Amino acid sequence: MNFLSTLLHSYAALVFSNKNSSGALVFLATLYDPFVGLFGLLGNIIVNGTVTLLHVDKNYVHAGVFGVNGILIGLGVGLYAGVSIESFALLVLASVLSVLVALILLNEITLKFHLPIMSFPFVAGFWLLLLAMEKFTSSVPHATISPIPLLKNIDADFALYSSHIANLFRAFGSLLFMPSLFTGICIIAAIFISSRISLALGILGAIVGVIVTNAVGEISPSHPFGLNEILVAIAIGGFFLAPNISGIIYTIFGVAVCVLVGNGMEIFLKPFGLTPLVFPFNLTTLFLLYPLQSKILYAHRAGLIMIPLAHLSSPENHWKWYQEKYGNKKAIDYALPFFGAWYVSQGPHGKYTHKGTQANAYDFVVIDSEGKQFSGLGIKLEEYYCFGLPILSPADGKIISVENAITDNPPGIVNEINNWGNHIIIEHAEGEYTEISHFKCGSILLNAGDMVKQGQQLGLCGNSGYSPIPHIHIQRQKGSFLASESVPMKFSSYEVLLDGKKQLVEKGMLAEGVLVKSFET
Repeated sequence: MNFLSTLLHSYAALVFSNKNSSGALVFLATLYDPFVGLFGLLGNIIVNGTVTLLHVDKNYVHAGVFGVNGILIGLGVGLYAGVSIESFALLVLASVLSVLVALILLNEITLKFHLPIMSFPFVAGFWLLLLAMEKFTSSVPHATISPIPLLKNIDADFALYSSHIANLFRAFGSLLFMPSLFTGICIIAAIFISSRISLALGILGAIVGVIVTNAVGEISPSHPFGLNEILVAIAIGGFFLAPNISGIIYTIFGVAVCVLVGNGMEIFLKPFGLTPLVFPFNLTTLFLLYPLQSKILYAHRAGLIMIPLAHLSSPENHWKWYQEKYGNKKAIDYALPFFGAWYVSQGPHGKYTHKGTQANAYDFVVIDSEGKQFSGLGIKLEEYYCFGLPILSPADGKIISVENAITDNPPGIVNEINNWGNHIIIEHAEGEYTEISHFKCGSILLNAGDMVKQGQQLGLCGNSGYSPIPHIHIQRQKGSFLASESVPMKFSSYEVLLDGKKQLVEKGMLAEGVLVKSFET
């Protein structure tokens, strides 16, 4: 029963579904040409049998990661090589090869970069197979479909009455390399019972594909129209990315790119007697997903949210996940990161160091009634009022990174190599970070991965990094790394002390040159 479920999951994965009922409909669609459908089933069985014997992780096996490629190879062999003992031998060889390719790609792409391998193993294995067939037969292999006569007649009759709708069904049917009314109906039904969002995206992909293709040239009869465009639209619009307006715009762009990739690949492969197959879909999808992993791209702020591969389900579930995590995001109340009254020595867009991407930072020091920051001559760190005072967490969060071993500078000297000095970066929510710099050497009490509460002591004020005098530097920022772009930061529940008067502020930004303290201190 488990093996049967894995086989059905593999069919379902062809339409980005995890439902056995969708898988059954996709299998039914392959029977438009019964012999081709049989070879698809054999490819599925061979691949899943191979990974079972190899003791491959069952999570990947049951998800259909391997079976998808086995089915496609089986369909391809059935279409291009016909049904024979020799074809079956080729099927076994190509199916096992796809397993090995999939294992390599899973290790190099999925585990390292958290990206899907999709049907790259099928493309690699089947192209190699076609080249070998061309060598042995001295002719370029061509796909031959031998459908059930009744289905073929129905397909022809329907096209006479509604060519546009017939073309749409065929576009969906091309996902199995057999563009027909029957395969299209089965595929559309399989997608519909799994996800209405996926179906809408698939139709969008087909429409955008037609528009772009007509704009740049003519639809080529040499490869199934709509195949790659539909796959890209479903994959990007709601499967690998959370479905939202930003994702839809990105999807339309991706479909347009896919058309160009398909046209280019068709010209490139023509001398070799090969067709693009689903390579444009694979390449375009990888091209669209990979940049979203970049640390310097704040994709979450643009609404381009990648779904963790382990959580892939349906666009409807991805929408719920997105709404729960991002849709009702509450503003974080940041508290001042210290006890008592401190002076804002440099505010946002300050004239010294708060420039460019770091323009939204704050610097704090402690001063006396005369406005001085130190007692005595100010030539020793210990003479500075703020040196060694506690620094507090501005909000609840998780410690992302810590540097705690940089020596404090003597007053008037700066460390130009380690500008940030001893520092902490805290993640308060998805895409919400603060960075605090210039801690006293060895004073930080926490490690990366620790959870912290608002008001909890992080360490002591110091003079490490590019800091001529002891002070606290804090900024709210977009990313989890040093020098990430800063954003405006408001503090909650504090007092502004000016000319002997107290001004209570519920929430706001701080002006440079004022004394501030929290309500409770």
